[in-house]
This record gives sequence, C-alpha cells and structure tokens, in this order.
Amino acid sequence: MRMNTARSRRRRAAGVNPGWPVLALALVCLPAQSKAVAEEPPFQPPPGRLALSPRALSFDQPGEVRTVTLRNVGAGPLRLGLVRTLTAGAQGIPDFVVDQRGESVLAPGQSASLKVTSRPLVTVGRRQSFGALLVEADDPRLPAATLPLPTVRPGAEPRVAGVALRAGPDSALLSWLVFVPLLGIPILLAWPRRRERALRWIALGATAVPLLLAGWLVAEFDPGFSAAHGNFGFQFVQHVVWLPTFNVEYYVGVDGLSVGLVALTALISVIAVLASWSLPAERQPRGFFILLLLLETGMLGVFVALDLFLFYVFWEVVLLPMYFLIGLWGGPRREYAAIKFFLYTLAGAVLILLGILALYYASASTYLADGTPAAHTLDMVKLARDNDFGTQAPLFGLPFSHLVWVLLFIGFAVKVPLVPVHTWLPDAHGEAPTAVSVILAGIL
Repeated sequence: MRMNTARSRRRRAAGVNPGWPVLALALVCLPAQSKAVAEEPPFQPPPGRLALSPRALSFDQPGEVRTVTLRNVGAGPLRLGLVRTLTAGAQGIPDFVVDQRGESVLAPGQSASLKVTSRPLVTVGRRQSFGALLVEADDPRLPAATLPLPTVRPGAEPRVAGVALRAGPDSALLSWLVFVPLLGIPILLAWPRRRERALRWIALGATAVPLLLAGWLVAEFDPGFSAAHGNFGFQFVQHVVWLPTFNVEYYVGVDGLSVGLVALTALISVIAVLASWSLPAERQPRGFFILLLLLETGMLGVFVALDLFLFYVFWEVVLLPMYFLIGLWGGPRREYAAIKFFLYTLAGAVLILLGILALYYASASTYLADGTPAAHTLDMVKLARDNDFGTQAPLFGLPFSHLVWVLLFIGFAVKVPLVPVHTWLPDAHGEAPTAVSVILAGIL
C-alpha cells in the first residue's frame, strides 16, 4: 500500500496523468465515429412494384377495346411515366391506340387501368397485327429501356414493362405444317417389328398431312398482300418470345417467295417416301423413314423462319439426317460421300454462324414481341429495316458489311453448292439413295 502511494506521488511530481491513455484513445475514436455517422446513407423509402394484368391482349375485330390493369404491389409509392405502343402498322401508322396519360403516382395497393384499342389502317386479306404496350415506371426490378424514352425522374434510368398485343386471325398453320412430320417418329419407333411392312404407310401419312396443309396454305394465301398493308408483307405469322435471355423469338411467316418453296418441299417429301417404297426389311426402313421425317421438318422450318437463331437451328437439323441417310443407305462409296458432305457443310455452317453472330452484336437495340427490352436482335425483318451495317467500324481492316457478306456468301455457297465449293455434290448424288437424290436436286 505504501509502495503504490509513493509511486503515485512520483508520477504527479513528474507531471504524468495516469488517465491520459484512455483520454487519447477517446480522442482518436471520436472523429472516426463522427465520420461513420456522417457517411451513413440517407433513408430510402421502400420502392413500388409494378404488376401488369394481363401480360398479353388479343383482338378479334378492328375497333375492339381491351383493358390493362396497373397495380402497385410494393410497399412504397410507384411513379408511372410514358405509355406507348410499338407496332408494325401499314404506312408506319400504329395498329393499336392507348389512352394517353401524364405522369402519375400509385400508392401501395392502388390500381389504374389503360384502355387499348385495335385500329388497323388496312384490314384486307389475312391482316395480322403484332405489337407491344410499354409502361415506364421507377420499379428497380424492371429491365432498362433500350430505346430513348423520357424518364419519370430526371437523371434516372428509364425502366419499362411490356404487354404483348395481337390482332387478327391467330393461325398456327405453319407450326403444324413444320412439326407434324415429327409426330410420325414415335409411331415408327413403337411399331412392332413383325409388322414392318406398314412402316411405309406411316411415313406416307406423316408426309401427306403437311402436303394437305401446304395446299390449304397456298389456297388461303393472299398474293395481293404486301408490305404496304402492314406486318412487313408476311402472312400466317406466329410471333412470340422463345428465349428472352438471348433475345430469341419463335417468329415464323410466309411471303410470296417462301409459300411456293414450302409447297414444293411438302410435295417432294411425299415423292421421296414413294421412291423408297420398295426398301427391303434388311435395310432398316424404320430408321430410314425416321430420318426422312426429321429432314422434312428441317427443310420446312428453313423456309418459314424469320428469326436468325430459329433459321440456323432448322438449317442444321438438315445436316445430320442427310449424313446418315447417305452413309447408311447409300452406294458402295457411301461413307466417303457422307463424310465429304458432312465436312463441307459443317465448314459452311461455321461461316454462317460467324456471320449471324456479327450481325447480332452489331444490331441496334429494340424490343421483343412482348415488349421486353433487347440490346440486340436476331429478327430478320428488324435487322434489314432498322439497322445500317454500313456505318459499323471495320473488322480486320475490311468494311464490316463486306466481311459479313463474304462469310454468309461462302457459307451458303457451300450449301447450295456453287463452284468451286461444289465437289461434295457429285459424290453425294452418286452414292445417295434415290429418295435422298430427289431431295438434294429438288430442295437442298
């Protein structure tokens, strides 16, 4: 006790305060705490959430009115801004009209409605209309707009939600025509081995149905319908979003050129089955007819696809059936002919794929069929109408449009084929079975 007292006296005599370390630590921490308090973000109110119902509207007759409900399902207020429609109307005039409204605010749980009217300028023939209703809101969950739009808040990034709009006859004729041959494949697979003679009749029925549908298509096709009437001149259109992550759409339709090619493909497919009527049982007619039906689906799909990804899928579906049809049912040099055909067409397919990717990444931003913003597009119509690839920066010292043209030209020249990349064709024709030679000469 005396020693501690003496030690304290010596510290006071030397002018040392025993509490200075605590005081110094407090002085150091105080500015840090003040800075932490100063850097705390300001209070952010909970955002509003936009819910649209329904997400697609169909109109059967011109002048019909449909209602879209906008509801704030979030915990905070929701600001609504621009409302507009995107359509491919005749002469550039929209086919759909929506109520114009200024900026508004929806409280949590509050709803509002928009009235959309179908008003096509032209109603001739098989007039179809496809478009989207865009609603701008400050909902952070919504995708950012890809086209210039006024924002609901100065300095904020515009975000939009979409509703798909469709008017006119909703025809699935092309989809049935393309995919009906595939319905015959499971029947062929399940058919008993002891009754293999009936396989040819199943294959004939699976190809006869598309021929009948093609006849209906030609009969209902309006040759006077053009791009001036709207929908870019295509008829029997189906246009829906397929893979939104990759901006891929299921987009099919026919014009005056493709409708004839579809009918020709359906006719030659029936002729190919008849040409294989005497195929003996030991030559595996089951596998032959399965590949023939798969080949027909690929050929028909190529002529109706209006999305480049969909087109490429159908284009490559043709490759494998042709390879096996030549390599397994061909002549004495069938393996050489099949491998040569495969290598040539595979090289052409790679060049076509490079050209498609170049066009995709150079394309301008747009919207998908349901109003989803898309930074790029594979829509053939939009690629041709809304893009000027001549203004793109050169690649490898060559103009962008010239380079892409060369890639696509060589790729398709191999497939057609054209001189000097035609040397696979004589071997394929000479070794292929009769039905495949008919398809090579008449379609491929």
